[in-house]
Amino acid sequence: KGGLAGLKGERYADGLNLRYLQGMSMQEVADTLGYTRRWAISLHNYGIKTIDGMGIRALSEREG
Repeated sequence: KGGLAGLKGERYADGLNLRYLQGMSMQEVADTLGYTRRWAISLHNYGIKTIDGMGIRALSEREG
C-alpha cells in the first residue's frame, strides 16, 4: 500500500475515493463504509488535512 492508505489506513483513502472519484455524497460514503455520516466527515477531514500537510506529490510517491 502506498499513499494515504499506506500512511494512515485504507479507510481514509477509501472515503476520499468514494467522495471524489466516485462522486458520492457524504451520506453515501458513510453508508457504503458502514459509518455514521459524522464519522465519515471526520475521516474525510483528517484525510484532506494529511494530504494538505504532506502534499499530494509526496503521498503519490510514497511506497508501502
